[in-house]
Amino acid sequence: AEYLGVEKDKIFPLVAFWGDCEFKTPMPENVIKVDVLSGNYIRYIYSKKKILFDIKELNRMITLMREAKKNQGILSGYKHVRELKKRYDSDTICPKCGADLVKIKITKGIYKGKTIKGCGNYPRCQYRK
Repeated sequence: AEYLGVEKDKIFPLVAFWGDCEFKTPMPENVIKVDVLSGNYIRYIYSKKKILFDIKELNRMITLMREAKKNQGILSGYKHVRELKKRYDSDTICPKCGADLVKIKITKGIYKGKTIKGCGNYPRCQYRK
């Protein structure tokens, strides 16, 4: 809203997750797991009926967003990947939820008796290293 120069109550953010993900807790209406077949993200968009901007204002905002995208830099994707690798390399902090990693002794299967690290927030977070 600040970057576009519009009131915050005229912005409706939508956070969409694609692929194999599972929400562990209830999400607000604007946070969705995209299901292309059901069109759930389209329903959210179409639920906003009130016209808030005229065509001139929309074109101004589109121009600003295109400029921002053009200026984000080619290295932004690399920086994101580097940060993810750094997070997942930690032996003390869960990269998914930020809880402490704890030692877990496997009690079943072919790895019985081995020790691994897992999230201290189990069963809410099931990350294992």
